[in-house]
Amino acid sequence: MSKRGIAVVVLLIVSVVVMIYKAETSYQHLAAATKWARSFGYGFSPWVIGLTVAAIKEGWSRMRKRTHNFTRSLLWATGVFAVLMVVGAVAASVKDQDREALRDDAMLLMGAGAAVPGVAAYCNKYVEPNQELLSAAKAWNRRHKAQLQQVIRAIKWAGGLSKDEKDIIDRMAFALLKKEVEAQPDKAGYCREMGQALDQGILDLSRREDTAPALQRIMDFKLR
Repeated sequence: MSKRGIAVVVLLIVSVVVMIYKAETSYQHLAAATKWARSFGYGFSPWVIGLTVAAIKEGWSRMRKRTHNFTRSLLWATGVFAVLMVVGAVAASVKDQDREALRDDAMLLMGAGAAVPGVAAYCNKYVEPNQELLSAAKAWNRRHKAQLQQVIRAIKWAGGLSKDEKDIIDRMAFALLKKEVEAQPDKAGYCREMGQALDQGILDLSRREDTAPALQRIMDFKLR
């Protein structure tokens, strides 16, 4: 096989690999038809660009009455843009992974942030009136205002939250906190202890083992 033949095979393999890579990373959330259509377009776009560049050079050479090696120009331009597309695909994949990881952290913190006022409201309405718990929950919200605002910004940066997703989170959070409170043998005592824990900062996001690492990552991340 000639060197040009080898170059064609190599570039075709690169295009197929990039196509599959995009389908399994950046476009994996799309419907199958859309995913593969976009992946095909991305993977083989260097060939379209290469053909365009070679055609322009061919036309220019004819105007100037000079000889031009169309195939060589095609392979050269396709190769250059294939390298750029590979770099772009990898960079986009890394960014997508950053978004997914940040979104997971933000969703965890959003749920934890909604649980505190939720438990306070549930205890006050369904167990016994507890103004101290409500006040402790409000103070907890004030302490976490900047952190929760960063969580909201992170969710927006990572793609936002649909109304359906928010409704699901709210329903799940209410079901979990209701189950937690109702499972206590002394529900009133549990609610009073919750107020004390909030006052003491024990339930602050930065002090809880399940939320502290996620909060640190959220606060350290520079939203672009």
